[in-house]
Amino acid sequence: MELLQFKYFCDAANTENFSVTAKKFNVPPSAVSQSIRRLESEIGASLFTRQSNKVALNARGAKFYKRIYAVLREIDVAVSEAGSNTYSETINICVNAHRASVKRALAKFQKLYPGVDIHIQNFHDPSSESFDFIIASDEIRQKGFKKERIVSENIAVAINKSNPFALRDDFDVSMLKTEPFIILQRPSSMYDLTHKVCAKFGFKPHIAIQTDDPSYIPEFLQLGLGVCIVAERSAINWHYNESVLIKPIAGYTRDTYVYISKKNTPQCAEKLVNTLIEEFKD
Repeated sequence: MELLQFKYFCDAANTENFSVTAKKFNVPPSAVSQSIRRLESEIGASLFTRQSNKVALNARGAKFYKRIYAVLREIDVAVSEAGSNTYSETINICVNAHRASVKRALAKFQKLYPGVDIHIQNFHDPSSESFDFIIASDEIRQKGFKKERIVSENIAVAINKSNPFALRDDFDVSMLKTEPFIILQRPSSMYDLTHKVCAKFGFKPHIAIQTDDPSYIPEFLQLGLGVCIVAERSAINWHYNESVLIKPIAGYTRDTYVYISKKNTPQCAEKLVNTLIEEFKD
């Protein structure tokens, strides 16, 4: 077994696309496919489910990935501590979605690479400054960035049980057209998401409360001051109490991406992206 086999495998486990992994390592797709085939043969187990031109990490592969990824991270730390490849850089990041999860990922990353300085702007206009990374759930049309999806999640309504619509079996978003809404102010993915979802159900939301601090949202909901359109992962991170119901909206999902600058990208860019993807897999 070779270190490169494990690197190919871990990247392919994230992308579930051998061609994308091959492009990242600047090798033919066949090189990645053959390397992973050899790895599977050597350990005596299939790690991916293969159908036509698609591959998907199977249960055994997911378990193997967690172990191998941890080993590769330790190798990176050892190399960094040895001093020959110590990173000494500054990364400028704009975080417009999943602030809590991104914060945890950045904390893990900085423990691995303490020489990297991280400058963070939360809920910021990504076009107003020069960023190396932008985490957002909205399509960004700025030139010079490539994007990679880090999570896809269901959209839901957060609503207090005291609201007369909360416990109805026929609950529908259109029932909320006269209800007060609570949102994060612009620029934020919640602001745009709320308006998009309500528009699909034929109304413009009545915004009763806007805030730039996400920690206020669960408190206002628990007090019954309004309703909120949320992504389910964010709802979990906000730790609502039992007075708040999370009601999924059938057929509605949100994709969150990391946008990576193509210009002057820091040397440790790929490692940061992998850390973000790993955090959202947990």
